[in-house]
Amino acid sequence: MDSNKPQESLFVYTQMTKIGLSPDQITFPIVLKAITKLWYRNFGKMVHCCVMKMGFHSELFINTALVGMYFTCRCLSEGRQMFDEMPKRNSVSWNLLITGYTYNRKFMEAISVFREMQLSEVQLTEKTMVGVLPACAHLGALDQGFRNNADKNVYAWNVLMYGMALNGQGEVAIRMFSDMVMNNVKPDGVTFSAVLSACCQQGLVDKGKQYFIDIKKVYGLKPENIHYGCMVDLLARGGLFDEAQKLIRTMPMKPDPVIWRALLGACRKVTSHILKA
Repeated sequence: MDSNKPQESLFVYTQMTKIGLSPDQITFPIVLKAITKLWYRNFGKMVHCCVMKMGFHSELFINTALVGMYFTCRCLSEGRQMFDEMPKRNSVSWNLLITGYTYNRKFMEAISVFREMQLSEVQLTEKTMVGVLPACAHLGALDQGFRNNADKNVYAWNVLMYGMALNGQGEVAIRMFSDMVMNNVKPDGVTFSAVLSACCQQGLVDKGKQYFIDIKKVYGLKPENIHYGCMVDLLARGGLFDEAQKLIRTMPMKPDPVIWRALLGACRKVTSHILKA
């Protein structure tokens, strides 16, 4: 089989099944890649059933190929469920999820998954940035609507700040936020997602608290789940578990899985550090 010749690959696969030859863990990723190229969603679902029946549901490469297939075929809920049910994940799996959301113009979801990936301690790669930076850029642009030059600057600042935060340059991202405000550019929700992520990186609890308060008090914005997730992560990493739990209890919206993963992930890191001390 050759995934560069998708029609031929699917023909061979079909003939294999007709004569009773069983696909294996090498066959399925090739077949799924061919299905993805052809956008054969129903065929993909049929192959997924075959994967489950044959007991390959724990195979990392097959599961990752399934996630990619579903997102390319615009079956976002199925793709996310597939990812959530994976017993093992690697950077390729995470990157596919982020890129899948960006590809389908679900930009806030892409950024939210990036935050989850950070909490999972999976190694960020260049492809991670390729997936999440366009999401940040587009989200900033869409929120502002390119109404005037100042709004275009918000778009540019957001991309730069997220780029610094993703590269481990949290201090630079925070300085850029100050520069942005000094240049009379009003931050938006994406901006605060970037700067709070930078505070998490640097362990700047007090500064992060102030930024979080400023979202509503100074800039009149409504904190979203992603901002609460950053704050829970920041507080818990700083050992302020009571504050983190109080913040969750007083949230105006129902905490999503990212919030709980942030709390549990930070608790795990702090506990590990104490045990090693």
